[in-house]
Amino acid sequence: MSRVRLRKGVYDSSFLSLIKDYMIVHGAIGAVYILDRECYNWATECSNALSGASGSLDDSTVFSSQTAKLLRWPTAKLYTSVYLKQEDKERIAKMVEEIKAAYHGIIEEADFLSDETRANAIEKLDAISINSLYPDDWDKYSCEALEIKGVDEGGTLWEAVRNLTRFTINQLTEKLSKPVDKDEWAYPPQTVNCFYSPTANGVFILGAFAQGGIYNSDMSDEEMLAKLGSVIVMRFPMRLIPRVPSLIRMETSRTGGPRRTSLRSRSVTSRCRTITAPSIPGRYRIFMPVL
Repeated sequence: MSRVRLRKGVYDSSFLSLIKDYMIVHGAIGAVYILDRECYNWATECSNALSGASGSLDDSTVFSSQTAKLLRWPTAKLYTSVYLKQEDKERIAKMVEEIKAAYHGIIEEADFLSDETRANAIEKLDAISINSLYPDDWDKYSCEALEIKGVDEGGTLWEAVRNLTRFTINQLTEKLSKPVDKDEWAYPPQTVNCFYSPTANGVFILGAFAQGGIYNSDMSDEEMLAKLGSVIVMRFPMRLIPRVPSLIRMETSRTGGPRRTSLRSRSVTSRCRTITAPSIPGRYRIFMPVL
């Protein structure tokens, strides 16, 4: 009975005690890993028996992973201070500005757009924010009000997780009565992702994504554009391509002529042009959307 179907006549007051018992047992099972060492070992053994597995991960791996999961933003500040650089943040942001400038050129060169349609497209393009590596303002992610006692102060893991849960719930409750903060990052920098956020109307290149083979500080501008830039380029059409072509179709429907064909019928490759990085010809290619 993991789900209660709220239908008249399915459950009555006689089920109330069973539902309460289920919630108690379900909550206890979820908390067993953080009660004490004995409960943790017992829960691991039960899990292994049910899944047919054996052994367990070492403590440092398990506990560091759980700490990073529960304390996302304190971990984010630590990750940023160790692995991310201000100069890389500025360099990547500059590259994204250059990509936006390229989109400007594509829109300006589209001779079948009316002045009004072109202006609307450029307005949408200019409104997209660039969010590189980590937030500029850390204040909104502060956890200074969170109280966690260490072992030497008599604290326990159970109390720490309970306090953290209450702190998180209070934060979310406060946000309910306030306007949506469209500048707030939904994911911390240690997340491996690069995406467009409709809520924030921005492109996000998270710190852990711009690492290793896709980006490093020693890359030339051409290699950076070919690797990291080619990924970022494809985030922009999620905002522009579905909207700008719709304006174009409306305009061509009014004017008629050979350009009446819907852009939806074109393949992805026909809407892209290939740009080869000059310093490494033939190896890295960037696909730029063409309206």
